[in-house]
Amino acid sequence: MTFTITELANDSVLVEGTDRRGVHGEQVLVAAEWFAHKRNVQIQDAKASLDQAFEAFYAPLTAAAEQLADKLSEIDVDPLLYVVEQEGSAGAAPTERIVRRLDNASVILRAIEEGHEDRLIWVNKELVLTKPQVSVPAVPEPAYLEVPEPPATPVPARLGDENAAADTAE
Repeated sequence: MTFTITELANDSVLVEGTDRRGVHGEQVLVAAEWFAHKRNVQIQDAKASLDQAFEAFYAPLTAAAEQLADKLSEIDVDPLLYVVEQEGSAGAAPTERIVRRLDNASVILRAIEEGHEDRLIWVNKELVLTKPQVSVPAVPEPAYLEVPEPPATPVPARLGDENAAADTAE
């Protein structure tokens, strides 16, 4: 099983090769989603490198500010003179998980790039992805907020209602 990828214009590629059954073929894939994902990963890596450079650059100033804060906190203040109205928080704000379903061309290109050529076969001159041999946990579809139904609660009997009294006696 060998597949070669030749990059074409406009996020397209030519995939040619032989599958595990010995069938040879070639196909042009438009894999804009896969290339967009890869560009996004590169951008995120570059941002992380920039953030690290900023942290290293400002490390001496941050350390000096922390020393100053430690010295200022040593001042004895009577706790009756102040109240805490809101506790502070530190850390990053949580981010929402984003899952995007790839189109068929992007899935095939990803399978080749990540070493899953054994799952690709030629069918009617098109590459298709076979089911995995080992079960892989499925990526969950975005869940919608489901409001659970309230539990059933017995209705209390009213005074003077003989039917309700008979129902509760049974």
